[in-house]
Amino acid sequence: MYYFINTTVTMQQSGVGHAQMKRFDLFKKHGMPVKILTTNFDRSVVPALRHAGVDNNHAVNMFDFFGGTENVATKNFGIKELGLSDAFNIQKTEDGHYDVFHDKQRMMQISMRTDNPNNIDAVTYYDSLKRVIEVDWWDPRGYRSLQQLYDHKGKVRAERVFNDKGRMFYETFHFGKQYDEIDNSLYRIQGFNGNDWEFDGFKNMVQFFLDELVKRDQKEGINDILCK
Repeated sequence: MYYFINTTVTMQQSGVGHAQMKRFDLFKKHGMPVKILTTNFDRSVVPALRHAGVDNNHAVNMFDFFGGTENVATKNFGIKELGLSDAFNIQKTEDGHYDVFHDKQRMMQISMRTDNPNNIDAVTYYDSLKRVIEVDWWDPRGYRSLQQLYDHKGKVRAERVFNDKGRMFYETFHFGKQYDEIDNSLYRIQGFNGNDWEFDGFKNMVQFFLDELVKRDQKEGINDILCK
């Protein structure tokens, strides 16, 4: 199997990404076993791959690999599916989103997808001082995939990634120095092959992912070649 490695795939490809996709198409045309491999958590990677004509059988994302969400079917997830109590007062805003109040206090804001206004994109939660304390993000396939927890200064301190069954399988914490470009203090994969795994850097986690991907392919009699 030939893997073309990138951090992500976007609707508007860079020059390098465009060239990589052209090589991918060329390999497919000549019947070579090939897949696009992405390492970043990116909610838009699946729609971007579909836009480029790449299906589930020809793509692997690291987070989908660890979460068991490589072949999740798309479903709708609207406000009704949140199961909010009747005690909440839901008001639609001018920009098409929804504010949720309880006793005149705004508890949350529900943002809808621009490409599908009936489906949720994110839910932002507020405390009694109107500060953001949590933002949950929905995967375009119709499930909550990312939870971001904020401190009282408005900084993200923890991020958790969930699969389509609602199980958290990844978390990272942000407690770096003030001027560090990357402030993640820990990367943790939970419940993968029955174990929890911790890494002190993103590159180490990617290396673990590549090793486990090779092991999976070898069990299926596939030899891998990784290409940038």
